[in-house]
Amino acid sequence: MRPEYDCDSEEVYECFKCGRRTESPGQCECGGELRHIGRSRDL
Repeated sequence: MRPEYDCDSEEVYECFKCGRRTESPGQCECGGELRHIGRSRDL
């Protein structure tokens, strides 16, 4: 069974180069790529 989530999913992005987190996608100020780290999805 899959767990049920009561929270709404957030759009959070993290730079794996410097560790900065933001709510907007794109490129980090340090030049690293921002990757989505929100709730995982079943494929």
